[in-house]
Amino acid sequence: MIFAAACQTGITSVSQDNASELIGMLRPLTLYKNKNVILSLWQVDDTATTFFVEVFYSELKKQKNYTKAFLAARKRTKEEYPRPFYWAAFYLSTNI
Repeated sequence: MIFAAACQTGITSVSQDNASELIGMLRPLTLYKNKNVILSLWQVDDTATTFFVEVFYSELKKQKNYTKAFLAARKRTKEEYPRPFYWAAFYLSTNI
């Protein structure tokens, strides 16, 4: 599991024209059996990100399922911070 909660970890260049950026970043991260990767697609808010990460790991501990924990964290963060800017930045890639 890799959770890169920093700003724009899913973007590999500054150019918005490169549609393959996300895939380019995921390839080396999943190459060595990292089956679950969470990246951010834009600059994220520190407070909302902290909330998201705490909920994610709390749910993961309870549910033992990355996808369910991710969706629960997104839902709870959306309830706390309704604007998509705060909760929609994160992308989960699973390779089961």
